[in-house]
Amino acid sequence: MAVFALQASGLGARIAHRCGQKITLSLMPIARVIGVLMLVAWHFIGGGNPPNLILFLMLDECTRVINSAIAKPVRENLWRGLSNEARYEAKPIVDTLANRWGSGSAAFMVSLVDRMIVVFSSSSSMDVFVNVDESSNTKTLL
Repeated sequence: MAVFALQASGLGARIAHRCGQKITLSLMPIARVIGVLMLVAWHFIGGGNPPNLILFLMLDECTRVINSAIAKPVRENLWRGLSNEARYEAKPIVDTLANRWGSGSAAFMVSLVDRMIVVFSSSSSMDVFVNVDESSNTKTLL
């Protein structure tokens, strides 16, 4: 519904025109980074409690709206200067590489946030990663 409203009202086109191609294409990664930072902030402010499902749904919907209404038309516009033959040969390769890079960078971000949480957490939460041998009363990191 929000995608239709942005496209029908022309607001998405105005945003893309006013920001230019580079900034418009960077809106999606910026929205994702802001979302990850919000999740990290929720974790620290909430005392280690997991975030609400509502927060995940809002972040996902926001990024889908930005992608469908603003970023995707600008991405498709990048192919405008090529001939049809060059476009049909190169587009699947570029789209596949971009999707795989996106998946890899998302996995990297999840791993990075996980490590940041471990590093910046209090020492009491580190007990999850410690193996305690009761017979010799020694602790080893897993």
